[in-house]
Parts: sequence; structure tokens; C-alpha cells
Amino acid sequence: MAPLTEQEQAMLAYVGKLTLRSPEMGWEDTEALRRHGFSDLQILEITMLGAWFNFMTRMADGLGVAVESWRGQWRDFLLGGASGGPAGCRTR
Repeated sequence: MAPLTEQEQAMLAYVGKLTLRSPEMGWEDTEALRRHGFSDLQILEITMLGAWFNFMTRMADGLGVAVESWRGQWRDFLLGGASGGPAGCRTR
């Protein structure tokens, strides 16, 4: 797997803070993304998608909805470095 670019690392740090410490978010967080080359529209999209996934995860957790098995397989593949992806899914 290719290493993350500085831009990707900045985006993930932003979304991580949005997820774990949202009350601490401020102007400096969006400025950090701008310094890494993200446009205002891209920052809006990053924020909206991060917030949406946080919302959906909290809804599913709150309602006790089971997560699809393929999500765990992808997590293991992406984080564990296993070869191939979940059965029936194409990987690059």
C-alpha cells in the first residue's frame, strides 16, 4: 500500500479531530487544509462527508443496528495488510 501524502494526512487529521474533538474545531483547522492545497469547496465536502459518517455511525450504534460483515473484512484488509479484499469485491 502506498504511503499517504501530506495532503491526505492533513485531511485525515482534520476528520479525526471532527470525529473525536469537534468542540475544539476552529478557523485554524480549515486554514491547515487550505495550506495543504484544498479549496473551500473541497473543505466543505470533507466536512460534510466526515459529519455524515459520524452521524450515521451514531444512529446505527444508538439503534443497535448490526454492521455489514464486509465492512469488518475491509477494515482488516486495509489496516491489517491482508492480501486480497473481501470475497466478491475487486481490489486494485
